[in-house]
Amino acid sequence: MENNCGEKKENSNRGEDDKNSYCGEREENIFENKYVHTFYEDKSREFDVTRQRHWPKTLEFLETYNRPEYIVLDDGCGNGRCILDRNIIGLDYSMGLLQQARNKRSNELVRGDAMKLPFYSNSFDLVLSIAVIHHMSTYERRVEALKEIHRVLKPSGKCLIYVWDEATKHKSKFIPIQDKDYFVTWNKNKEIKRYYYLFDLNELKTFCGACGFKIIDSGKEQESLFVILEK
Repeated sequence: MENNCGEKKENSNRGEDDKNSYCGEREENIFENKYVHTFYEDKSREFDVTRQRHWPKTLEFLETYNRPEYIVLDDGCGNGRCILDRNIIGLDYSMGLLQQARNKRSNELVRGDAMKLPFYSNSFDLVLSIAVIHHMSTYERRVEALKEIHRVLKPSGKCLIYVWDEATKHKSKFIPIQDKDYFVTWNKNKEIKRYYYLFDLNELKTFCGACGFKIIDSGKEQESLFVILEK
């Protein structure tokens, strides 16, 4: 998907219209609306049923770093499964997922864009970004989302990021687009697809370092990668 501007590159193996690559902000927005936002809006109830457990490292991160007086952001909170403490504010783009979160949590919930966070700079002591950045369809957009996290964190603030691991790409539900860009089918329905960019760990660490973060910890957990960062 990261090709020269003005070029529309077809997947050489499949050549299907919905696997075209795009360039330019307008096309990227259209692509992500179709293959990310629409899915989570339309399938919010079904998705909620499959996502009831929090990610193990999330609890460890909060137990280690959270304090009652802190303000914490769950950036891309989805159905609220990682909103484990009362001082966490949840943000998500999907109204459907926010409604699922409201059914479980009394915390403050905000609709917003991870690339344009509606908060002042230096507002949060901690930020969670769980399975969000891998939905950004270009390197520039992934950088923008991470820099927004850096902006809203207080000095020395900490962040936990999860993304999907490239090592999972062999699974049958993964449909290659090009390079590390993939569609992932939903359940047994091959027509319903979500977009993912799959990271390897060294790439993820380099990416976070280039955005101004100090890396405290990193590793693999099941089918995902995590990094703990400090501003």
